[in-house]
Amino acid sequence: RDDQIVSFGSTEEWTVTNQSPLAHPFHLHAWPFTVLATSDNQAPTQALQDVVLVPARGWGPAPHPIHRPRRAHKPELVVLCDVSGSVAGFAHFTLMLTAALREQFSRVRAFAFVDTCDEVTRLFAPGADGVDIADSVSRLSREADLVWYDGHSDYGHAFEVFAERWSDAVGPKTSLLVLGDARTNYRDPGLPLLKALVARSRHAYWLNPEPSRQWGAGDSAAPRYAEVIEMVECRTVAQLAEFVTRLLPH
Repeated sequence: RDDQIVSFGSTEEWTVTNQSPLAHPFHLHAWPFTVLATSDNQAPTQALQDVVLVPARGWGPAPHPIHRPRRAHKPELVVLCDVSGSVAGFAHFTLMLTAALREQFSRVRAFAFVDTCDEVTRLFAPGADGVDIADSVSRLSREADLVWYDGHSDYGHAFEVFAERWSDAVGPKTSLLVLGDARTNYRDPGLPLLKALVARSRHAYWLNPEPSRQWGAGDSAAPRYAEVIEMVECRTVAQLAEFVTRLLPH
């Protein structure tokens, strides 16, 4: 039959009958299965199989293969977050959110930057009572190496340091999430570096807390970044909730 819709991840038990006078191979394209029972009472192997030979009629009912869909693999999440003064509040909140989403991904890594970059995954790891927001933010300012030159946002240098020190963090299973207002202080935006990261990732998004009407004004490089990564305006709880729905694996 081809008139039924099977839910993803479900298990089905099929009964296959061969009514022809000849034995016939049975195969499910791309889906291995297990034979639970046969008409001649031969002990099934319980191993996953690709093809079984269904006996000709007269041998009785055919085998009962069970269809086992492949399990969906959880993707990885890498967050690269500008925590400079202009977007600090938004950045801290979103880092907490990504920590809360850790069960939805096989691995979550968080990186913060001002004019250089550091991994801060450890600072947002939940304890027995969850994530202590005040403590995590306080530790971020004390322990993370985020300032290299003058403490003003430098996206290009941050991307460079990230690519040099954590080149293996982004791969074909990774959802890459960049957070920031894309205001570069008229410094090199590091577009080739970002483009390379996006090319290596499974999905890539940039959350920008500024209104889209301000993108490109002054030192905003948002339109240039939007040429290599999907730029999403994210200023309200509703916008963030809508984006999280897209981000979560389905």
